Amino acid sequence: MRFGRTLLSAAMALAIVGVAVPSARVGAATDGLAAAFTAIRGGTVWPVQGGTRDAITSTLGPRIRAATDAYDWHRGIDLHAPEGTPVVAALAGELFGVRDYADGGLTVILRHAFPEPVLFQGRSLTLFYTFHMHLSEIEPALAAAAAAGETPAVARGERIGRVGHTGNALSDHLHWELRVGTPYSLEWQLANPGSRYGADAFGFDPHVHPMLLVPPPSSHGMSLSVTTKPTPTADGLVRIATSDDDPLLDRVEVRVVRRSDGRLLQGHTLDLDERIGYDARTTAALDTPDTSRPWLSPVPFGSTSTWTTALVLPASWWSGVAGVRVRTTVRIVDAWGRSTSISW
Repeated sequence: MRFGRTLLSAAMALAIVGVAVPSARVGAATDGLAAAFTAIRGGTVWPVQGGTRDAITSTLGPRIRAATDAYDWHRGIDLHAPEGTPVVAALAGELFGVRDYADGGLTVILRHAFPEPVLFQGRSLTLFYTFHMHLSEIEPALAAAAAAGETPAVARGERIGRVGHTGNALSDHLHWELRVGTPYSLEWQLANPGSRYGADAFGFDPHVHPMLLVPPPSSHGMSLSVTTKPTPTADGLVRIATSDDDPLLDRVEVRVVRRSDGRLLQGHTLDLDERIGYDARTTAALDTPDTSRPWLSPVPFGSTSTWTTALVLPASWWSGVAGVRVRTTVRIVDAWGRSTSISW
């Protein structure tokens, strides 16, 4: 989904309420998102009432956009449910605003506080936001509060709306997002640098993996297999697979070292939360993969029990180590920091 450039209706624009981000002592901050959300996830509920993880139909990061079959950098996860299914607050917070996005449709945004400040992207953060998009309707009390410029408390499990397909959705589902620090994309921040939520205050894309809000499975469930080894004239492909009930892939690291002495010759990292390896300054840039270096080539999420994507190792990138005996390692890390790797 793309939400940095969407327009508000005049009525909905009046409903947006913002507050200054509280200052925090950096020295007291938790280092890293996984650690910060560990203290939170035990108190959350699934945002689609009666839903389960097997209803996840699209995950965070590169994917094939159903409407166009084009590469698309998805900034949340999609949860399938019939129209009218209640959507609830996954955890306690307060109403930040109600919006009607061109892409995301009717949306409820909730604001939440970390138990203690968290260090992320070089900033000490105290707040995070959950977005609930494509709703068919919004709970009347929340819609009225937003229109009046109020920010009432919202309890965990409280109904905030119902599943729909407003905006550009092709089918009924909830698009669920988690944003840290600021509710606004990096593209918006750069266009509004002096805002309390702008680039001067934050300067990073805030969308992170929503699965950080829920307890992780007992194992990461990720696997790697080499489909094609790269050569100076042919791209290499590494297959990444994970359970579609727990699509937790969050980071990919590629390291090529010389066998004789272990010296690093080539390296590249793709981090979905920190946007390492991606250009998030504009939606167009984020939706255009850099194919000159290792990149994720997505496949449709589908309805099978396993979600797969391909890591492409471009021949042009690989040609830099032509003629050298090397060892290549690909390591993948899930949202909770658990990893697996493969080498050849």
